[in-house]
Amino acid sequence: MKETDALGRRRHPNQNAGSKGLPIPGDGGEALACPAWLGKVGKDEWERAVEVLRSQGILSSKDAPALELYAGAFEEYRWARADVVKNGIRIITKTERGHEVERKNPACTVMNSAWARCRTLLHELGLTPRSGMGSEGAGGDDFEKLMGLC
Repeated sequence: MKETDALGRRRHPNQNAGSKGLPIPGDGGEALACPAWLGKVGKDEWERAVEVLRSQGILSSKDAPALELYAGAFEEYRWARADVVKNGIRIITKTERGHEVERKNPACTVMNSAWARCRTLLHELGLTPRSGMGSEGAGGDDFEKLMGLC
């Protein structure tokens, strides 16, 4: 029997993972396939997330849309972050009259938006220590490498 919430609705395997303990076991997600449109960064993050979820026994084929959105947002974040690192937070643009004006790099807005989506989806999927799903020591180093923190 599937676990239900306080209103009698069936729970998604990852719903309330942090506050209610581990979610119910997933089906293994064997039918999941990494989207072909993702670039190398997105595909690497997709594979990392699938590996972590599968090792915890909570990966389900129902996770495919959230994983796709997460990997895409993560890749978008990395593209925007690379632009900010290369060009800086402020850029010089020209007005219609030819005057140079210093403005916020538009990639900052893209980067912040993509990171907000990543953070939400990481929690939804149970891939953060705060959500109660993080394995001790597992994935932290790999994630830090992907983020460019190491």
